[in-house]
Amino acid sequence: MFFRTCVARMMMIKGKRKAFLFQPSTPQIVVVERFFSLVTLFDPLMSRANPFHRLAGTTTRWLTDELTALGRQGSWVSAVQTYNSLAMEPAVAKSAVFHLTTVISACAKGGHWDAAARTFSFMQRSGMEPNVFTYTSLITACGNAGRTDLACRAYALMQQRQVRATVPVTTAMIAMWARARDWPRALALLYDAEHDDEPKNSPNVKSYTAAIDGCRRAARWDAAIRLLVHMEHQRAVTANDVTYNNVLNACGEAGNWQAAISVATQMRSAGYVLVPFSMQCLERSTRGEGPSNAPPAELVAALGGSESGVVPPVVAPGATGEGVVAPPT
Repeated sequence: MFFRTCVARMMMIKGKRKAFLFQPSTPQIVVVERFFSLVTLFDPLMSRANPFHRLAGTTTRWLTDELTALGRQGSWVSAVQTYNSLAMEPAVAKSAVFHLTTVISACAKGGHWDAAARTFSFMQRSGMEPNVFTYTSLITACGNAGRTDLACRAYALMQQRQVRATVPVTTAMIAMWARARDWPRALALLYDAEHDDEPKNSPNVKSYTAAIDGCRRAARWDAAIRLLVHMEHQRAVTANDVTYNNVLNACGEAGNWQAAISVATQMRSAGYVLVPFSMQCLERSTRGEGPSNAPPAELVAALGGSESGVVPPVVAPGATGEGVVAPPT
């Protein structure tokens, strides 16, 4: 009787976390709920007194919110532990793909491709059907780790399962080949995405920026500039500061001060400020093995904002598509 009176008083909580006299952590909530579940096994009359009985899914929502936050932070170990707690909830079976995809995303951001691959294998063994977000997280994890073989297998499996590739998937694959300095494959993927039947799957600024980064890593500053012109004038995709700095970095590493000044001028005309990294790229371009005898006046004019003395763009924009880098056949 005393115990049931205590339980009745706990009913005043009404399941709202803010009504607790203390702010319990998620493990504490789970322990209390498990305790009441065990009590109801021995005393059926206690089922109505269980403060969690009529709040089915409350703990699941708390754990799901925590798992989502851990996925954004890249705390993959805590994400796995939270999922293990979630797996004990009956309502999780219908949304297990979402929770496991969040775990794979946490592994990707935490730099643990092996844990992401094991989680994906667990999904397959359990008969779950991964969605496009699952494949995106897995490809990102493998691509960031340089495991192009596993990323390609995941991409092929996605196509085999007839899962439509979205812009994030394409961007992840392009970024993977960019890190591997295989810029022709990156441009080939970009070309295929440009001719996709669905307009919503057309490459965005992140896709083009990743491809430009591949050109930079392969020391193809000319291809980076042509791709910049192509995305803005043929595809109507506006470049951002990251895109311009990638092209500027490619010119700086190649030691081409003329191209660097042209890109810096276009960057400023687009409304972006030359940050210290941009200045370093411009300075690096005068010390390379590119065109020599860089006029100091022109470089100072480009840095100071004067339009005098600045050389014209290396690749002039045009509607004919001239100079656009085409993917290999």
